[in-house]
Amino acid sequence: MHDVIRLLALNKAKEECFGKVYDGSSTGTFSIEGARQILVQGRNLEKLSRSGATQLRALHVFERYIDIDLLKPILMSSNLLSMLDLQGTRVKILLNEVFDLFNLRYLGLRYTDLEILQEIVGRLRNLEVLDAAHSKLTYLPNRVVELKKLRYLYAFPTSRSELGSIRGVKTPLGIQRLAGLRALQSIVATPEFLHDVGALIELRTFDVCNVWSKHSVDLSNAVNGMSHLVHLEIHAATEKEVLQLEGLYLPPTLSWLGFAGQLQKTYEGVLD
Repeated sequence: MHDVIRLLALNKAKEECFGKVYDGSSTGTFSIEGARQILVQGRNLEKLSRSGATQLRALHVFERYIDIDLLKPILMSSNLLSMLDLQGTRVKILLNEVFDLFNLRYLGLRYTDLEILQEIVGRLRNLEVLDAAHSKLTYLPNRVVELKKLRYLYAFPTSRSELGSIRGVKTPLGIQRLAGLRALQSIVATPEFLHDVGALIELRTFDVCNVWSKHSVDLSNAVNGMSHLVHLEIHAATEKEVLQLEGLYLPPTLSWLGFAGQLQKTYEGVLD
């Protein structure tokens, strides 16, 4: 970027109060009045103003050992907040105030210690991205299927299976109600899930785990209807589990195929 253009951009960003960085080093109270984005890099929030967050659109927290409860006053006054990124923090359960953020589009929980996602997540009707990858989440709440605007769902724990692949997360019945999903990663295979997921024909990324031989036909049928797939990963339940995927036909849009397990033999259909 040309120096003049860069200077103009910086001045305009400052004028519009595009964003502020809080690192806890301020000598006085750190004002967030009028800021559209706040980046929290300090653990000590005592100097962070508890008011003036009415224009806040995005809140990013980069301090792992922060006390999430101290963000409650900001969340309560940030009705316009559309992005909440808690990536890398030690949060185990979300504040109830998070679920009052009606305008929230992005909820970032990657690399957190999140163990439970409350049922009231269904209140976030405008949520488009739920990223809980590499957290401690093992199942999704029943009301996640009410998030009709959800486009990207990443939810897999940090632990590994005997194959070295990522363990999946259990989903509730009714996943087919999320018809607009573009990414679904990584989900435990069950007959019910594989039957329902076949309705998600807009998927570009699909990652399924804990697949047993008895799931082979249902899995093939589900994937065959995903004509826009770009990224597909299949993880067998055990190292010795042999999957029979002769009925699997991959779309021409596919650019990434990952497989962990054994195939009964090489099928032409899988390689098409």
